[in-house]
Amino acid sequence: MGIRFRGGVVLFSTFLSLLFALFAGGSLAWHLFDFLLVLLAIALFSQLGPLSSIVVTRGLGSGPYYAGGWLEVTLAITATRWPWLHLVMVDHTQSVRGTAKHQFVLTTIGDRVQTIRYEVTDLQRGSLEFGDIDLITSDFFGFFQRSVRIKQDAISLHIWPKIIGLSRTELKNYIWQGQQLDTRRTRQASTQLQGIREYIPGDRLSHIHWKTTARTGEFKVKHFEPENEAEFIVLLDTAPHFPANDWELAISIAASLVYQANRSQLMLRITTLDQPFDYTPLPSGQGALVRMMDFLSALTYGSTDPLDPVHHMRYRGHVLVITTNRYRAIWQGSADSIIVVGDGGITSLADWRAHLGPTRERASR
Repeated sequence: MGIRFRGGVVLFSTFLSLLFALFAGGSLAWHLFDFLLVLLAIALFSQLGPLSSIVVTRGLGSGPYYAGGWLEVTLAITATRWPWLHLVMVDHTQSVRGTAKHQFVLTTIGDRVQTIRYEVTDLQRGSLEFGDIDLITSDFFGFFQRSVRIKQDAISLHIWPKIIGLSRTELKNYIWQGQQLDTRRTRQASTQLQGIREYIPGDRLSHIHWKTTARTGEFKVKHFEPENEAEFIVLLDTAPHFPANDWELAISIAASLVYQANRSQLMLRITTLDQPFDYTPLPSGQGALVRMMDFLSALTYGSTDPLDPVHHMRYRGHVLVITTNRYRAIWQGSADSIIVVGDGGITSLADWRAHLGPTRERASR
């Protein structure tokens, strides 16, 4: 029933009640008329109230946000001093699970500003989007309902994969198989000369600039422009090679490696056979971490045409492949290390923690 039809029914019923009270008389007839009159007044208040003048400000807890965690949302409502008797606010969120509605009943009499806090729990890897907010008012019986949509700035949050904390020692032992870890983050490119500088003990003799040395009487060397180079590469096998749950676990393992490598100020390249992510790694820092974690959070599960593995094997550095037991043999001989996820390998992040010891399966070149 439309609002006009319901309004007509109430008006007609009130008119009949008035006629009944006038002609029949009695307290019951007049009480019925008073009741309908009050209902009509409440409906009028709900329809004429300045609903669109209510201001809602949304605040979010500080990130980063990880899968399996929670997010606190704060809604500050500034309302006019209108005698709202029933006011409902609905906040909308969109995630991989679909659209969710967070509904609250407001009390606006007495307080001009209200604050509501709620939590979005069990976050899922991917994006979490916040949309507009709906305000709904009606009478107690729900005969007359009115709503208005409060526009909000679009907010899209990256929910990073769930991670497990690793120590620098565990990272070294697990990836580099006990080798001495070179923490230098750059190498000197012999093709892009940047200038001439003073000689430092340990510089290569081939880098000495002999003309300048002869002219000044002091050793001078060529100064080359630093070129970033990844120390190791984490390569995710194509998504269809994993069951859905194992795919999420593989991404979490990759994210854990990314997080610890960034904390240890190591250069790292993260890539997958489903999407080309071919870039020169940024210097170690928050910017590099955000870029790689956002990349992992955006990975989807589905059928794709995997890229050529040889394309990723051309990089210099230690190549670590995350795959399943079924496809492990494909990577034998081309990867420095292999992490097997699922049956015959790691089945949970806690299980991976147990594998961070001296006994580990490796694939060697």
